[in-house]
Amino acid sequence: MLRPSPNHTVEHLMADLKGYKIDVVVITETQRKKKHANQNFIINGYALFRRDWLGHHGGGITIYGNSRLSADV
Repeated sequence: MLRPSPNHTVEHLMADLKGYKIDVVVITETQRKKKHANQNFIINGYALFRRDWLGHHGGGITIYGNSRLSADV
C-alpha cells in the first residue's frame, strides 16, 4: 500500500478541519515514533496531542483540538 508523505497528509487534514469547521479530531493507529518531530504535524489554529505506542508496530494516537477550546493532557 502506498502512503502519502506526512506533509501531504497534514495538508489534506488541515483542509478538512478548516473546510468542515471541525473542533476535535482523533486519529488512531498513527504508527508515529519519537523520531517524527511534532513540528512536521502542526496545524495552525489547532493544539496537537500525541501518544506514540513505543516498541510496538502500529498503535499510537494523535488528537487535534481547536485552539479556541481549553484542553490539556
